[in-house]
Amino acid sequence: MKEARFILPLILMMMFLSSVNIFAAEVLTAEDYYNIGLTFFDESNYSEAINNYEKAIELDPTYARAYLGLGDIYYYQKKYEEAIVNYDAVIKLEPANAYAYYYKGSALYFLFKYDEAIKMFNEAIKIDLDYRDAYQSKGSSLFILKRYSEAMECYYKALELNPSDTTTNVCIGDTYYYQGLYENAIVYYDLAIYFNAYDKYAYMEYVYINKGYSLYQLSRYDEAIKALGLGLEIDPDHAAANYYMSLSLVKTENTKDYCPYLKKAVSLDKSYIEKALTEEAFKNLLQDEAFIGIIYDAEKDIHDRFENSDILESEALAEVHFLHMNTSGNVKEDAKALKAERDFINNFHKGNIYNSASAYKYHINRNSPFLADMIKSGRMIKGQILVGLKITYSPSKENILYIGKQDGVLKAVVFEIAGDFKIDGQSITINDYIIFIYNKGIWECYGFLKPREL
Repeated sequence: MKEARFILPLILMMMFLSSVNIFAAEVLTAEDYYNIGLTFFDESNYSEAINNYEKAIELDPTYARAYLGLGDIYYYQKKYEEAIVNYDAVIKLEPANAYAYYYKGSALYFLFKYDEAIKMFNEAIKIDLDYRDAYQSKGSSLFILKRYSEAMECYYKALELNPSDTTTNVCIGDTYYYQGLYENAIVYYDLAIYFNAYDKYAYMEYVYINKGYSLYQLSRYDEAIKALGLGLEIDPDHAAANYYMSLSLVKTENTKDYCPYLKKAVSLDKSYIEKALTEEAFKNLLQDEAFIGIIYDAEKDIHDRFENSDILESEALAEVHFLHMNTSGNVKEDAKALKAERDFINNFHKGNIYNSASAYKYHINRNSPFLADMIKSGRMIKGQILVGLKITYSPSKENILYIGKQDGVLKAVVFEIAGDFKIDGQSITINDYIIFIYNKGIWECYGFLKPREL
């Protein structure tokens, strides 16, 4: 009797669950699965969202919203090719769906297919003449293609639809900025800052830093310091901002506070070492102890980094020598720099001239193209670098100091030279030591050496 009393409720429960399952199977439609998928999407549970969108499509292959949902998931996952497949399915089912055209265009943009992206943004705009995001994204594609006037037309249309949009004001500022129209750029950066006053940490470091750079280019150094300072509050590890902050401080004759910013810049990006050494603003600081210390520490870091890596020692030596040469050429009291330079010259005595000269050439070509422009413009000073320039002078044997051979063939020469000769058609007077590398029948000049007493 007791068993019967328990069995009956169990049977009733099984019947109830069975009826619920049948009922659920009968009522779940494509729209139901879509809505369930949308809920999972909002919770960032993309795998379950995809599962439910696909079930919706199984029930109704013409259900465009499910394809759109799949496209959006793949888009947010940066699977742009898969996103495009689904947006295309939407466009096929709903040719007037501006949203699908827009996001297909955005996916193409992130695949660097800017011309195709522009076509999709145009389609979205044809359907919806007030589609602000489409105008802005079309403008960004044109901007990357350097079609600045067309980009500006799109940005202004987007701004007309929403004058207080921060991003659009930034885009207009950038378009002026990259054309060197700094006054105009500042106007729109200021508008972006004004409209974004309550959320200064949202992308605004970029705006402050570009504004600061624009002010620097206009010689408005005090204002540049303020703008760059605001940018560095948000992103203290921005190498360019630190560098231009140091320059702005030097320009305002604040030769004490610049040091931490320059030190930070060269520690974050070693290219700023070379830039600082040839920067007009730092010219008067080449004998300043603090400046020398910053450069020396950065050079030592490079040397240590190379010594502890798999990169050839000759490349490390070449890079370190290049940096020390620029300091020691101007600061004869820098004992550490002079020692490093002597070590470099001694390396040639060890028969490593070819490797070192080749590495020197590699370093110069990789990191110092701006010096070639300096030579060609006639602004070369003694001790700087000649970058891959062809010469018409043949080295005289009695002037040769060291030679280097590869497989028994003369490949590189260091020799003393005095007098006038031509490099790329320019007459230059030289009284120094110099590296030449023999390349395909032509002696190429790759750098002045300034050796001291060994």
